[in-house]
Amino acid sequence: MGIKTVALLVVFLLILIIVPAEAADWTMSQADIYHSGITSDRAPTTIPNVSFSWEYRLNDGVITSPLAVNDLVYVVSSDNMITALNVSIGEEIWQVSSSGNGAIGSPAYGDGQLFVATGDGYIYSFDAATGGSIWSEQVISGVVSTPVVYYNKKVYFGAGSVYYCYSNSGALEWSRSSPHGATYDGAGAVVIGNHVVYGDNSGHLVSLETGHGTLVDDIDGQEAADIYGTSVSSIRSSVVYDSKHQRIYFTSDDGTCYYLGFNSASGTFDTSDAGKNNVFTSTEASTVIYNNRIYITGESSGAYFLRCLDADDLSIVWSLPVSEKIVHSPVLSSFNDAVDGEVFVYFGTVPGKIYCIKDKDGRSSPSEQWSYSKHDVTSVPSELVISSGKVLFGTTSGYLVALGTTQKPVADFSAYPKMGVVPMTVSFTDKSSDATAWEWDVDNDGDVDYTTKSCQHKYEYVGKYTVKLKVTNIFGEDIEIKTDYIVVNAQGSPSGEMGGYARQNNITSSAVHEEEEVFVVDMGAKASPNINIGKDEISVEDVSSESDTNKRALGYTGIESLLLLLISVYYMKNKK
Repeated sequence: MGIKTVALLVVFLLILIIVPAEAADWTMSQADIYHSGITSDRAPTTIPNVSFSWEYRLNDGVITSPLAVNDLVYVVSSDNMITALNVSIGEEIWQVSSSGNGAIGSPAYGDGQLFVATGDGYIYSFDAATGGSIWSEQVISGVVSTPVVYYNKKVYFGAGSVYYCYSNSGALEWSRSSPHGATYDGAGAVVIGNHVVYGDNSGHLVSLETGHGTLVDDIDGQEAADIYGTSVSSIRSSVVYDSKHQRIYFTSDDGTCYYLGFNSASGTFDTSDAGKNNVFTSTEASTVIYNNRIYITGESSGAYFLRCLDADDLSIVWSLPVSEKIVHSPVLSSFNDAVDGEVFVYFGTVPGKIYCIKDKDGRSSPSEQWSYSKHDVTSVPSELVISSGKVLFGTTSGYLVALGTTQKPVADFSAYPKMGVVPMTVSFTDKSSDATAWEWDVDNDGDVDYTTKSCQHKYEYVGKYTVKLKVTNIFGEDIEIKTDYIVVNAQGSPSGEMGGYARQNNITSSAVHEEEEVFVVDMGAKASPNINIGKDEISVEDVSSESDTNKRALGYTGIESLLLLLISVYYMKNKK
């Protein structure tokens, strides 16, 4: 294997392992298909400020979760209206009507469609960009009472005693009646690989194959009693999957939290890995699992708590009492975790107070960051959603509320493509938080080229271009500079989008002498290792600077360095 081949292999592997995930949209109840309730988006960590908060008056109340996707927030009110608004300022984009007596189960988003279940048994599909109706089907004459879940062009939900799967084009894929005659009240499904798992109000669990609804495994009442020593009460919350422990976690309405091993490949339950803890006397909340900690809300003998459990054995780590009734599951922002290890947990209470709680791995007690109440607006809040630095929720009094804080903006952006041939048109997408004004300098020549939130630019000349974005709000500004971010090649030269995070990968190679060769993987302005291959030794040198970490760039983890080392060793072996 020659050094050029090794070098190209190194670059290819680095492209695969260093691309960071974009901040996730909030596409269904509790954020995603695992019902994690977690986002890496920024959330308000200081008390909300009117300058960065807004409220939108609806014609009726809201009891389902809003959704936040692509700078829009969607809300379904009890008068059958679906409304889309700009998440930054609360400006209405479109509003359409469905049918029935309002939604009970929260909607879901996927592949440009908004899926809404109604009180008269319909499932609707709307164009998420325009609000145009795509299709609708009446499933039952009653209420669709579970959150809608969307994954891989399929829609899952429960209605009455039947669970359904529809395609995103409106065709019924399969349906399955509960063999126990149980109903599905709030029991959202979790999709794990090729399997869908959910509970019912008789405390039973099933795992089905997603394609045809074929039964893979189930836990009935007697088996549950054998596993846990007692029967499982009604499951009225969504099952949550944790890939670290390879378990599902769920709660029953008598306040018990459970875990059960799950084989994601076979879709079967591992009854040898099971545990429970009667954490409350009552709860209908789903768990939020992060850093081996579980956050859950509930009631104990008339008192209300946010509790933190150890995800290994469900033992209580700490307990935070609040004076009001807690409604719905908590949600969590991990935005600050990479900086200082802190996470922020949010939940709502009746009559209308929102709490922000700070926690950190290893702490034995939480810290209340802020609580916010505006009784004439908030009343009973819906599930909370975190997006674009804000906490969003609907209320039974007919408002959609967005809470933001007096914080400076954080600049960030992406581009596509980042490599090509002249002339080359590049689309720049703003990924900033809390920005109200934008200044793009797409060639870093000191001149502002665009002042729109996102922009498109045509590069007419060959070269590497550094891109600068400056964002501002009334509290300050932030600048993001991505060096040699755009590469424009001459016609006929190799080109292609190589991926990566704000950086361009280049290989340089030189023969030092006949017994030593050196090649450098240059990651531009971010952390870059030099790989030195000598006659009898190899070394991987991290040349990242202090400023790299200040830009929140991903450095090289132990896994990445090990991969580089193994590749270099392979080269040495073949060379000799």
